[in-house]
Amino acid sequence: MQKFDAASKLGRVIGGVVLAAGLILAPVGAAFADMGAKYKQQIETFKAQVITLSEADEAKLATDELTLLTRWLEESEKLLAVGDVDGAGYMLKRVEFGVDLATALVAASKIEARTQEQNASSEQMSKQIKELEAEVTKLQEKKAELQSQLDQLR
Repeated sequence: MQKFDAASKLGRVIGGVVLAAGLILAPVGAAFADMGAKYKQQIETFKAQVITLSEADEAKLATDELTLLTRWLEESEKLLAVGDVDGAGYMLKRVEFGVDLATALVAASKIEARTQEQNASSEQMSKQIKELEAEVTKLQEKKAELQSQLDQLR
């Protein structure tokens, strides 16, 4: 009977260890599931940011960076789909830094677009000034001609 009691005690101890391990590992599994959901939400947020930045990139200075970000987001989705939560997290960290860079490039793009607009406006104004100067010269010549005719009549 002692063999049975020892085996029974051993069975209870093993059962307790398995139960404790299950209780300890259950939150870890839930944490991974929560991280996966968090990463999916981040992917959607980053996708929206990439679209917004792409639309705001007036001089197209951030096109290459935005293309790279799109590939990284696709890779993050693939990693999540195969259960590589850590890999997806790593890629999303890269995306986060890339979005910061793309945001700065888009700001520079807007400045570049304004500069190009001002340069075009300046060139147009210069052209108009030259046309007006030519017209003034013609009018001065006409005035001199008319003055000459007036002087002859006197």
